[in-house]
Amino acid sequence: MRSGSDVIKRLSYLREIAGTQQHADLIAACVDRLRLFGQSKQVDTLECVLRSLVPATATERGAA
Repeated sequence: MRSGSDVIKRLSYLREIAGTQQHADLIAACVDRLRLFGQSKQVDTLECVLRSLVPATATERGAA
């Protein structure tokens, strides 16, 4: 958005599509983008980073 006029146009558009399939598709796309910030994604990323920081144990290297 670059101006108040842009905001008004976007809000008008969103009001026009309210309750339509286009509205549902827009919500689905937004939810999809938010998954990146979901707890399970954050935990997976954190575990990956931690694994890369911790040296492998003898068992994990194949020595037993």
